[in-house]
This record gives sequence, structure tokens and C-alpha cells, in this order.
Amino acid sequence: MTPLNSQERNRAFANFLLFFIITVAVIITVVFFSIQVPFKQNEQLRKEMASVENERLQLGVFRIKMEETMHLLDSVGRVENPILVDDKIDKQIREMAAMINDSMSVKNIYTGIITTLASLQSAKQQLRKGTDKDATVNEYKEQLANVRAELTECKRAYDQYRLQSR
Repeated sequence: MTPLNSQERNRAFANFLLFFIITVAVIITVVFFSIQVPFKQNEQLRKEMASVENERLQLGVFRIKMEETMHLLDSVGRVENPILVDDKIDKQIREMAAMINDSMSVKNIYTGIITTLASLQSAKQQLRKGTDKDATVNEYKEQLANVRAELTECKRAYDQYRLQSR
């Protein structure tokens, strides 16, 4: 007892099976890509987090170097050899400038801080030179007074020799 439409049934079953496989394949593909997209987004977020963490660490190092430089700038007037301290300050400023890269989000702030520290250093140097000028001027005034006193004595001695020679 075979049915009369067995070929049609087989063809209909094959079509059903084909459409079922295509439908399952589409569903599996959609599920696969919907899972892959969050993995890619997670990877991107991890990279961004690593970048932010790296920038935060650089900010910490920059802050420490800035505080050391400020301490050196504060102590430059109290030390006996300010030239050595100025060299240390220059080194710190160069190191801080080397830390800045284009990927930093606050590059302008770092550049402004470095510029401010450099101008503060040059202002302190000019202040020291101005203070030294006052001491030098006072020293020259004393020398001038001594030379004038010697000149006055020489004039007296000259006048006495001139009077004696007459």
C-alpha cells in the first residue's frame, strides 16, 4: 500500500527540509553575529580602559615630577649653589615634556604646566641676578668711595710736593 502521491510527498518533504535548514542556518548566523558583536565591543572597551589606565598612571608620574620640580623651585633661593638646582629643574622639565604625547586627552594642560614651570624658573633666575646686581652695585660704590679717597690723598700729596718743589 503505497500512496499514490509519494513523489509529491517526497518533493514536499525535501522542500520542507531545505527551507528548515535555510531557516535554522539564518537563525544560527544571527545568533552567532549577535554574540560576536559584544565580544568585539568588549575588546574595544578593554583597549580604551587600558588607554585610560595608562594615561592615569602617566598623570600620576607627571604629578610627582611636577611636585618635585615645585619643591626644587621653592628651595632654589635657600641653597648655596643654585646652579645645580637649576640644572635639576631643567632636567625635570625636560622629562615632563618628554612624557607628553599626542594621544593624551589633556595635552594642553600638561603643556601649560610645563610652560608655567619654565617661566617660573626663569623668573627666579632673573630675581637672583637682580639681587646679585644690588650687591655688586654696593660693592662698586664702596670701591668708588675708596678710589675717590685715594684720589683726594693723591691730590693733597701732589699739592704738597708742588709746594715743596717751589
